[in-house]
Amino acid sequence: MIIGIGGVSIPKLCQASNKLWTPQAVSTSIWLDANDSTTITLNGSNVSQWSDKSGNSRHISQGTAASQPTYAATGLNSKGLITFDGSNDILLNASVGANGVSNFTIISVFRVITETADDILMGIGETGAVGACRTFYRNPGGTTMSFGGWQWDVIGSVYSYDIGGDHHIFGLSNPKLAGPDNAILMRDGLTTTYSVGGGNLVAAANGFSVGSLRGTLVGSFYSNISVAEIVVFYSTITTDVRQKLEGYLAWKWGLQSKLPAGHPYKDSPPIL
Repeated sequence: MIIGIGGVSIPKLCQASNKLWTPQAVSTSIWLDANDSTTITLNGSNVSQWSDKSGNSRHISQGTAASQPTYAATGLNSKGLITFDGSNDILLNASVGANGVSNFTIISVFRVITETADDILMGIGETGAVGACRTFYRNPGGTTMSFGGWQWDVIGSVYSYDIGGDHHIFGLSNPKLAGPDNAILMRDGLTTTYSVGGGNLVAAANGFSVGSLRGTLVGSFYSNISVAEIVVFYSTITTDVRQKLEGYLAWKWGLQSKLPAGHPYKDSPPIL
């Protein structure tokens, strides 16, 4: 826009920002981006470390070559992708400070490639104690998203994992520690609230992992998944932040057509 002053036209000094919104605009607890090659440490074509962009240095890694997932630089929408084989691949950090975390949100772009016996796709905490983990979970033979709270779970939801199909924007959150309506499951901009039942969902142990869940029963839960991006908050988040994050992920990874009609970022990505 041009404004004339004293017969001289000059550019308008205050223009609306058109800079795209990213998770840098908010305080994240863990942020893993497979398209940022500077955060990927390779052992050949395998990933030995995936570095955290949140500023908290909660990197996840794997020192054993046979248990390292593979990396493709142009895996989804011509962007980087990390694939876990469902046999023994896992990236983890055993000491990210999850012990005592009372509320959390995970939103991630990933795909379930094939079924394994009993999938834990990623999670906070570790197996082996009541209330010790909060995870994306797929119960044996199940096809829909579940919330894994160890003994206090949501076994199945209205949201399909689309096994063997597309990547989706999946999310889960526990806004309350116990009682009704204390788990929220999300897919592609839609959300549904569930009751996990009686039980405390405070993490009893440290750790964050992708590809399975760290702990004594890790071998039972390896998952065959490909992952593009993960954003974790050790808190619940507002609807506005959630929708901005969904819009950012959708437009970045070519998934905007999956957002529902009426989503604020269905037609364009969020800006600052």
